[in-house]
Amino acid sequence: MKKYGKILLLYIFVVVFNLLFIPNNLDEIWNYGFSYAIRLGEVPYRDFNMVITPLFSMIMSIPLWISNHYGSYILFYSIFVTIEFVLLFQIIGKKTYLVLILSIIFFPILYPTYNSFFLFLLILILYCEKKEFPHKDFWIGFLIACSFLTKQSVGVFFILPTLLFYKKKKFAIKKRLIGFIIPVFSFCLYLLFTKSMGSFMNLCFLGLFDFTGNSHGFNISMMVFLIVLFISLFFIKRHRSEIEVYYLVLSYLLYAPLFDFLHLYYVLFSFSILLFLYSKEYNLKYELFFAVCFVAVLCMMGTTRDVLHYKKNKLSHFEYKNFSKEEVLYTNTIVNYIKKHDSIIYHDDSYFYRIVANQQIGSLDLLNHGNHGYQGSKELVRLIKENKDKIYLVHQDCGERISRKETQLDEHGYQYIINHAKKIGSINDYDIYSFA
Repeated sequence: MKKYGKILLLYIFVVVFNLLFIPNNLDEIWNYGFSYAIRLGEVPYRDFNMVITPLFSMIMSIPLWISNHYGSYILFYSIFVTIEFVLLFQIIGKKTYLVLILSIIFFPILYPTYNSFFLFLLILILYCEKKEFPHKDFWIGFLIACSFLTKQSVGVFFILPTLLFYKKKKFAIKKRLIGFIIPVFSFCLYLLFTKSMGSFMNLCFLGLFDFTGNSHGFNISMMVFLIVLFISLFFIKRHRSEIEVYYLVLSYLLYAPLFDFLHLYYVLFSFSILLFLYSKEYNLKYELFFAVCFVAVLCMMGTTRDVLHYKKNKLSHFEYKNFSKEEVLYTNTIVNYIKKHDSIIYHDDSYFYRIVANQQIGSLDLLNHGNHGYQGSKELVRLIKENKDKIYLVHQDCGERISRKETQLDEHGYQYIINHAKKIGSINDYDIYSFA
């Protein structure tokens, strides 16, 4: 009973942490938006643009059929995080407490995105590689396929450890290949059935050439990454006969192609597991150490998020997220406007406003560079030209943030609007443009 009590506490913690403590952020909103759009019956790639394979978004649309708001989304997602850490306890023992502390500090690891779900699949694969059970190779192949269908640019490389370690065991490779092919083939049939195969190839493969332009260049996070990679190569040399080390190091590809601190956190998660997997047990009271760090971090985050004054708000879908009165008022002003006017919001928060307004998601709601396929900037301008009958809300700091590379917004679409449309007014921090 004590064991199950700890699991329940972990689950409650993940739920509360996501709803109250984690700052509202774009990755979280975009990922929720993908699932929200699927829940509305929209087809990925055909009806709205995304540049990753859709398994996570499809899975996370399931709770929205039961209760269409963010609270149910978090309740469902927290099950995966809880399972992830329960399995991690089986792999590295009580050192998991240290990984959990790291995850609280680098909180993007815990909030619902396809990158976080990829880490869940990574831990599940590591656990399966260490255990013996019926049809093991088939299920590992199936999980590798799931990782590919979660983030294709990283998951495809998870095939390599199997080819390296099982090259003399053709029967094992065959079973893993069957496990891999079944879900991938099913996904291809889905693309053909929904007539979205062409859009998928364009957005998720050809569009990656444009998406790499969002990279922040050489920075401090890249220096940290290179140090982590150098140390990891030492682990590969020392433990070259153990397949787990290869999965962990390959998961560092989550850092690409943006090469920023946010994606570095996922690398540090995998790196910490690599360290603890091959380190001796420390003479440390893990539970006490975790409790002290846990309280300290939550106190600091609670101060910044004003947790003590938390109460349910009136923002549709996000009633249980921690928003201030000012944020709610600001949001409702924009939402009321776009409900009355057929509008496009040229800003990172476009998905958020569209969801609160209970409107469908379209290809002009995620306006990031590299999110419209090959030569995506030209495609974005073409879409704007086709939608000149709409009103465009452009945030007043948009140009400055683009020039400083503080946003992934596409500069060409922004320039086309401000140079060819007429400014007809403003609302909150947005200028209103019309082509009429």
